[in-house]
Amino acid sequence: MSRVDAMVTAGVRATRCALLAAETVGTLRTERARDRQGELLQRAAQTALGLHGVQLQVTGRLSSSPAVIVANHESWLDALVMLALLPAVPLAKREVLSWPVIGPMASSFGAVFVRRGDAHSGAVALRHLRQALSQGRTVVGFPEGTTSANGVLPFRRGLFGLALHARVPVVPVALAWRDPRAAWVGNDAFVPHWLSLCHGDPLHVDVRVGRPLLPGAEPDHLAEAAREQIVMMLEGGRSA
Repeated sequence: MSRVDAMVTAGVRATRCALLAAETVGTLRTERARDRQGELLQRAAQTALGLHGVQLQVTGRLSSSPAVIVANHESWLDALVMLALLPAVPLAKREVLSWPVIGPMASSFGAVFVRRGDAHSGAVALRHLRQALSQGRTVVGFPEGTTSANGVLPFRRGLFGLALHARVPVVPVALAWRDPRAAWVGNDAFVPHWLSLCHGDPLHVDVRVGRPLLPGAEPDHLAEAAREQIVMMLEGGRSA
């Protein structure tokens, strides 16, 4: 596909995603729809992945019971993959608000945003997430705190302290992209990276659901246990 074709394809995808966002946000204005935020976000994430040619291969099953789901983080698409699996409240970095289409849609769907390196912002975000868990909802986050294509970074403890406080399990999930085009790390600009995804074949991601970790250990130990599971699932997939 030429660059011109890629730009045309990207324009079509952007338009369809914008229409999807507008339609879903409009639906959320009704009282009945507000009670279905998680379900609507799941449906929107599935549609957005379809528009971008992303195909999921899932091993294992996620429960609908309240939990803190944590995953490794390599691509901006990771959040859409996780939200496509089940209704959940996502924790995202505040920069996502400035992304075209995705930012406004995530805000309308009740995503919780945190400013990295800001302790007050982190405390406020955790308070909102605790409220979501107390209402029987599931929380999804990426405890590395940023994307990385060179192994799994150490996990930050915030989400694990949240699970302990709320007395809900932590569920590790490994995301293994088969194509390096999916990676978006460092200072990569969003739009050029997005355009690059319009070249080549559809993207495939292997989603491996790990064993739930019950609350009881200290947050640091819980974080390390979750990270170890994810690393093992990633390495097991590469050797298979």
